[in-house]
Amino acid sequence: KLEEVIGKFHIVMDTDDPESLTQKLATDAISLLPNEKSVSQTRTLTGKSVSTTSRKTLNSHSMSVIPTPMDPKHIWRLSGLLTGSSSPDFVFVQHWFRSMSQKSYGSMVLLSVVMCLLNWTISAVLSAAGIAFGWLYHEAFDWGANPNACIVFGIIGGLFTGWNIAQYASYAIQTTGHLTIRQHLRAVGLVAPVILPCNLLGWGIGIVVVATPLREWGTVFKILLVAGPPIALGIAVKTYSKLRYLANFAKLEDKKKAKDSLGRRLNKEESAVGATCECPFKLVSCRLFSLHFLAPFTCFIWTAVYVCGLRLGYMYADTLEHDARVGLQVALFSLSIFAMAAGMELLTRWIQKSAGYFGYNHQMLIAFVIIYGMVSDVQVRLGIVKMTGLTRQVCAIIQPLYFSASRFLMSRQWKRSVTSRDVADQDILPDNQEPRLVITCMGLIISQNVSAVILPALTCMFQDISLFSLGTCEEGFWMQIAKDAALTWLLDVISIFNWILQGMPVLYFFSMLDPFLVIAAVLVVYMCTVLALLTACIALP
Repeated sequence: KLEEVIGKFHIVMDTDDPESLTQKLATDAISLLPNEKSVSQTRTLTGKSVSTTSRKTLNSHSMSVIPTPMDPKHIWRLSGLLTGSSSPDFVFVQHWFRSMSQKSYGSMVLLSVVMCLLNWTISAVLSAAGIAFGWLYHEAFDWGANPNACIVFGIIGGLFTGWNIAQYASYAIQTTGHLTIRQHLRAVGLVAPVILPCNLLGWGIGIVVVATPLREWGTVFKILLVAGPPIALGIAVKTYSKLRYLANFAKLEDKKKAKDSLGRRLNKEESAVGATCECPFKLVSCRLFSLHFLAPFTCFIWTAVYVCGLRLGYMYADTLEHDARVGLQVALFSLSIFAMAAGMELLTRWIQKSAGYFGYNHQMLIAFVIIYGMVSDVQVRLGIVKMTGLTRQVCAIIQPLYFSASRFLMSRQWKRSVTSRDVADQDILPDNQEPRLVITCMGLIISQNVSAVILPALTCMFQDISLFSLGTCEEGFWMQIAKDAALTWLLDVISIFNWILQGMPVLYFFSMLDPFLVIAAVLVVYMCTVLALLTACIALP
């Protein structure tokens, strides 16, 4: 009877069932525990006073009644993998995955094959989208007849438009939710009226630039003039809209009944820590707005300086003799890896210190990792495709080896966290560290798979257009892709098998995906394609 009640309790805690049913199941479960009367301290669980000792006992009992790997009563909890209709609980997926992977050596091999196939399938879809975007830009624009208009409207316009669409996606994922049409309509009604004018401003500036002598100015100037204002304003209005949404949510009398993304995340956090999350502000002040505006705006500035600086450096290297050119290219390549690692560390620290109302759900963490990982790795790969011969081959080996080593260190950090929880007999995650590490490891693998394909593909595709100076294509389209990406794909297998050997629930990353997140990932691929082409247009003064 105890196992049956606890099983139902675990299911209800991850659904939107009425609160009264959750309370009843919790009360039934605790009434069956043997040491119920020996309790002095209490915590609040689903609105009722529940003993700390009993809750700890409930957690320890629940460890022993985790469903068998293929239990049909519970397999639906992983349905987000196929439908995106639910967000499985991380602890459940972790227990399920560990029990499955530790069953036998054959089960580990089977899981490794399935996870690799999922990884390569998503990577192949996103890579194919990038190649398709590149082909459309190659065929749809007359780059020889009117290059200035093509750059402004085709590339720069596509960049800031895609960026502000991504701002809408970020807003929806963090506030209203993105799983239903009603949630999207609500998000559109709240944020689209302020984001749309930002894009219209950018297109208006673009028309002025193309119609005046400003079109003869350099590409860097055009980027700052045309893309800068709409992107900065888009960040500003999205930030203000999000803060205002948080303030309005805090005024709700019954937050438990909220069906939006923010409400579900806060309810889970409150259940985990046993305390109520309080909104740290009542009004959106200038100081509060500035603090939350500067983080994404700094990301934009970082990307702009990162892209333009590396590009000008590689262009200058092309003017040098062979030995000096190779030396500068290797130095810039090393700098790009260091800059990517430093930016990832800054992003991680921002996420770690963001909690409560300012925290992020796991879908947003996936978006963060894919966006930053893909945009940054594209710049690293832009350096590789500028190289030739042995230098290119060596750097194409160093890049995946370095990032595989960094992911290995993340997996070790995850293992230490799991071990410490097992020793403490703690089944409730105190923070987002474990899911964040799983999401980061898997998201970076997919990001690097895609960039390893897109950059050599664009290089070979645009060789016949003198306006673009992407790099060299020595082996032909498909062979160059295979040569540059072979080690990256091989290390996928080694990394995933190692993670499954440790019991890391990489399935959780895929179970969190839904159609909207996949579409958002395709949008990121489009932006990376446009950014690579825009970078290839930058020339020395």
